[in-house]
Amino acid sequence: MKIRKATTDDAPAIRAIYNYYIEYTAATFETIPVSVSGLIDYEFVCKDEMPGFILCKDFYVAGFFVYLAGEFPYR
Repeated sequence: MKIRKATTDDAPAIRAIYNYYIEYTAATFETIPVSVSGLIDYEFVCKDEMPGFILCKDFYVAGFFVYLAGEFPYR
C-alpha cells in the first residue's frame, strides 16, 4: 500500500468512497451525494491549506483522508 497526495484524477474514486458513507452511514455531516466537480471545488483534492491524500492498494484507491492544519470549525 502507498499513500500519496490526491490529484484531480482521483476525484471519481474519492467520490465513490465518500458517497457510500453519505448514503449509508452517519459518518459525515453531508446528506446529499457529492459530484466529482463538487469534490474538486471542495476541500478533498488539490488544496494546499487542506491537502487530500489517498491510500492506493495495487492500482486502485482504497481510501482517502484530508489533513486539516490549524483551526477546524467542527469540534
